[in-house]
Amino acid sequence: MKRNLLLFSLFLLFAGCLNFGKDVTLSGKEVDGTVLADVTKLTGVTFPDGTMGKEYLYFGSGIDDALVIKVSIPRDKKEEFFENAIFAAGRDEEPYINLGQGRSWWNVKSLAAPIHTIYDFPNGDMIECSVGEESGETIVYLSWITV
Repeated sequence: MKRNLLLFSLFLLFAGCLNFGKDVTLSGKEVDGTVLADVTKLTGVTFPDGTMGKEYLYFGSGIDDALVIKVSIPRDKKEEFFENAIFAAGRDEEPYINLGQGRSWWNVKSLAAPIHTIYDFPNGDMIECSVGEESGETIVYLSWITV
């Protein structure tokens, strides 16, 4: 019993020392060029000039950081966006984790003529990306998780 109590106490001590961040939720104009640059830095995915941020959620409070973002890219820059390595090296599969699920704005199923990819980084990180038409705009839903 003393041994279990000691182990439990050590667990609480170490769990209390873990440095978790905080979640960040941004919408509309708050999803600006700085946010897009941060997403690029984390994911390696670049966004073409003229990209407009719509919604963003960064999960920093858990053990593994993650993010979801919804952007609108200029229709004439769609092919430029598809030059990102995740489309060449990824799998043509629909997202199955959908980190944004449960958010009113996360609706991958609403995309017309969607193109999906899932890319697994060698270090265990993963990206799910869907691109298609929604309400007359070319929309990108992107989620990233690190492990």
